[in-house]
Amino acid sequence: RVRRHFLKGANAYAVAGAASVRSVRREVGNGAMVAPYPFTSVVESQLTGEAADRQQRDENLILCVGQFLPCKGIEVLLDAFAGMTSTEARLRIIGAGKRDGDLRNAVRKHGLSDRVETVSFVTPSDLVREYRHAGLLVLPSVQECWGLVVNEAAACGCPIVSTWGSGAAIEFLSSGYPQYLAEPGSAESLALVFESFLARPNEDKIAFSNYLRDKAASYTIENMVSAHLELFAEVLQ
Repeated sequence: RVRRHFLKGANAYAVAGAASVRSVRREVGNGAMVAPYPFTSVVESQLTGEAADRQQRDENLILCVGQFLPCKGIEVLLDAFAGMTSTEARLRIIGAGKRDGDLRNAVRKHGLSDRVETVSFVTPSDLVREYRHAGLLVLPSVQECWGLVVNEAAACGCPIVSTWGSGAAIEFLSSGYPQYLAEPGSAESLALVFESFLARPNEDKIAFSNYLRDKAASYTIENMVSAHLELFAEVLQ
């Protein structure tokens, strides 16, 4: 009721991603326009435009980018990683910042110090190199509105495993690769999705990379601006 109180009353709503339209429509009714836009942090010049090259990737390196907060699900990720049957896989977690010490303690608690590396911060250009090098990005969010790392990784052709807790993951994966979406908060579900991806043949991983690149190409700041301008023009005419 509180959410509906604050949302209702506008003539039009711009919402991040097509997957959000249905939930917003439930709150505001059918009288107003609800228009999706391609939410992103990527500009067209950042799109690599390169064919996916699996030989340049470290197939055993799993990348996670995010703060060490409960909503990000990193504790769940550590549980899932500890339960995986593959012992060759390695995990690099980037972005804990000032909480990197807490994250390292959690890694030790799970007995994963020899297989998990933590990096408190990297520059944007270094992060792009991480996306291009990793064999897989994982976003274990319990709940968050979007998850811009999905846009960034997809633009680099980095395969993605996530949960239904990320709006961006739903937007990018639900129609083409729903098998790579795990149950939020479930280490068992996330571990199964991990294992499913790692077991796929190389040609399937290349196809997944190309799918993500193609998807990311329409999620640019330029297209986001255009979608807003079109909505404004339609409302104001």
